[in-house]
Amino acid sequence: MRPPTPIPKKRYEELVSYQKMKRSDLLEYKRFLCVWLRLDLGMEPKEIAHILGMHANTVRIIQRDFIYRGAEAFLANKCGGRHRQLITAEKEKDLLSAFEESGIDTSMPALNGIKEAFENHIGHKVHKSTIYRILHRNGWQNVAPCPGHPEQGKEAKESSKKRLRLKCSL
Repeated sequence: MRPPTPIPKKRYEELVSYQKMKRSDLLEYKRFLCVWLRLDLGMEPKEIAHILGMHANTVRIIQRDFIYRGAEAFLANKCGGRHRQLITAEKEKDLLSAFEESGIDTSMPALNGIKEAFENHIGHKVHKSTIYRILHRNGWQNVAPCPGHPEQGKEAKESSKKRLRLKCSL
């Protein structure tokens, strides 16, 4: 195996100053220890990994990141997020607030109008499911009454309710 990449003097000074800082995140502290144990005790990545409960390759990656990026490498990588968002969450709220203020009932949004405004804003067409997801994210809901036959009378509705209750209670 080739020898490890030497850590530059300026990174060593950065590490010493970082050691004096208070940290509350355990993952950040483990990443710090990956580099500190190498510099202070001259330990191999396999030994460091065994002590910290990590994989040796992870230790090597953290050490390499520290050499190239400095103490920024200790900050936890935030996974997830809206990497494929078309517009930001704030712009979504602004777009929907225009429809909310225009007097459209928010319980039953005018999907076509919102869809057209969204497509004009981003410059290309989107599927209507995209609009439904935006509405759901922002707390809008499509509340619609249960469909009923237009010729069904009140007596028929009430009698069917009574029959259903009787069947359910048995």
